[in-house]
Amino acid sequence: MFQAIIISNNTYVAKNAGELSIDSIMVDLEIDGKRERQKNRNAFISSHDQNDATEISNCKDTHSDFIVRINPFSPRTESELRRLAHLKIDYVMLPMVKSLEQVSQTMSIMQNLGVQFGLLPLIEHIDGLNALASILDTHRHIKKVFFGLNDLSLSLNLPFLFQCLSDGYIDQGSRVCKKRGVDFGFGGIGLLGSNEVISPELILSEHARLGSSSTILSRSLRNKFAFLQSKDREPSPAEAKIFKHEVEKLKQYYRHCATLTDADLLLRRNEFNQTVRIASA
Repeated sequence: MFQAIIISNNTYVAKNAGELSIDSIMVDLEIDGKRERQKNRNAFISSHDQNDATEISNCKDTHSDFIVRINPFSPRTESELRRLAHLKIDYVMLPMVKSLEQVSQTMSIMQNLGVQFGLLPLIEHIDGLNALASILDTHRHIKKVFFGLNDLSLSLNLPFLFQCLSDGYIDQGSRVCKKRGVDFGFGGIGLLGSNEVISPELILSEHARLGSSSTILSRSLRNKFAFLQSKDREPSPAEAKIFKHEVEKLKQYYRHCATLTDADLLLRRNEFNQTVRIASA
């Protein structure tokens, strides 16, 4: 099943995620170094805080996972995890993973704290991508991996974020995951039919070709819905219905792509690559 992840501190979304066709809600606490790394990429910098994590933990429904993204590994990682240890979290996402050692130290901290949540490595640096096989071979209870295109492309000195997908780096990571039976997802996705530089339809075709199981609903998609701009705002019944319909359209299109032949997916792959070449020229 292809899953939709939303970055949001909206309590209505947390309480009604299943009804909105949302599979995971993420509170994003990452701030360390992100603005500087992505200063020329119009990056999303979250304003979420510890209180948001606590509120979502207390109110989320039972039909979705709760993910909290913390800061990249540092001497402060233990204190960050300690503040989250009592919350009902399914996964902590560790961004900017660069080595097996970072993951091992994080896992050791989690074990010492006795937490119940799992670790979700965010692979968004070439060093982390190259270390992924050893990470998964060493920590076999890691069940999910996510690939971040923005920082990964920056680490590769690629000017356009989708080049790390067109140039085969996500193919490399997907092979590592599939060989070990680990679910993976990547990137963000906008509304079907929207005027994006790379169409959501072509991106979903790449998800299907690679066997991805999840994506994050993009900022451009979230900005289309007023209720997602505030943590306490509730949608009208009509707005909630439209939002759910749009998310389900994405999942339905993925399912359609998953039925295509390898030859058809390759044709779409070629179209995707050509579009990326034009956009990055």
